[in-house]
Amino acid sequence: MTTSIKSLTTSVQAAVFTICTVAAMSAFTADSAEAKTMTKPLVNGYSKYYKNKDKAKDSAVYRWGLAAAEKHGSSWAHWGKAKQKTMKCSWVDIPGTASAEAWHCRASAKPAKEVKVCEGKVSAKGMFYFKKSKAQESATYRWGLKVASTYGQSFAHWGKAENTNFSCKKGAKDLWNCTATAKACK
Repeated sequence: MTTSIKSLTTSVQAAVFTICTVAAMSAFTADSAEAKTMTKPLVNGYSKYYKNKDKAKDSAVYRWGLAAAEKHGSSWAHWGKAKQKTMKCSWVDIPGTASAEAWHCRASAKPAKEVKVCEGKVSAKGMFYFKKSKAQESATYRWGLKVASTYGQSFAHWGKAENTNFSCKKGAKDLWNCTATAKACK
């Protein structure tokens, strides 16, 4: 009887160690969960002339987006994602008019976008279920656990994975079993 208690204690200790290791790994990788950000060289956008300063600022940002899209493509034309943003506005004489003044702004920033980072392909076999959908859920869950322990929690999202695939078979007693395979990405 003491032998079975010792083996049970050893099993519980191993399970606790595994849970603590996965939790520690998740905490360690949580800071690096952000995707890599790429930037391009500085782009300027010059506003039209407006009596209202906010309209001039909006115009500069809009024209910055047009310039960024023209130089680097539309995926780079998001002011909200841009880096090193500056806005400079001045009350100036409108060129070509006699004594008319308005706001003129320049929006400057480096266009930026997040780039998907992927690791290797991972496969995980799920548990047996009567419903195929439940067997797929089980496989996906186990895939996430395996990815988290291999590459970190930030890669363990089936929705971000690439080349997702299920291989399912109906076995004994009409139970489904599936294997989830995908490239782990964040």
